[in-house]
Amino acid sequence: MLEAPQSLKRFSGPPILCAGLFKSPAAAQLESVIVKCRASHAAYFPKHRDATILMTETVESLPCLKELIFEDGVLPLYGIDYPQIGKILRAAPALVRAQLGCLELELDPDKLNWLFEHSPQLEVLYVRSGRNKPASGELWKTLGPVALKLKEACPRLRQMSVAYPGCEEASTITWMNGASTPSLGLKPFYPVL
Repeated sequence: MLEAPQSLKRFSGPPILCAGLFKSPAAAQLESVIVKCRASHAAYFPKHRDATILMTETVESLPCLKELIFEDGVLPLYGIDYPQIGKILRAAPALVRAQLGCLELELDPDKLNWLFEHSPQLEVLYVRSGRNKPASGELWKTLGPVALKLKEACPRLRQMSVAYPGCEEASTITWMNGASTPSLGLKPFYPVL
């Protein structure tokens, strides 16, 4: 088996390689991980999902990890739940940027708060919602409680973007200059990281 160098700081690769890296001694030095979930064929989706679940089972400690990116896929990786994602996030207390693009999350304030309660350094978050985008008049009513609750767990949070299925725009919530009240807007759909 190929050993990862102890000085490895940045890594980009498919979930199966990330799972192997997460259980190696080199994981303690990682600062940035990009999990490549994109697949050109539907047959890859179960493999990526299973390998992502394996990542959650092998992770122990990622004390230096500041950036975790799960690249957007054509379809989300179904079958990965909050406790599984939480294992990775809880192993990375220094996390500053998180992009959970290929994972579909329910925008529940308490669940997201639980998910990120061990990420006090988090500044930028990008998530993919499983629900359709609310009507513009309902947007703040839907996302406001989520953003405000998440800000309690992540006091440094300055930007949260939410992508929706079949939508070319992402809702972006921004806290300007440490303001307690965020602003809400729509931006073209692309990851914020």
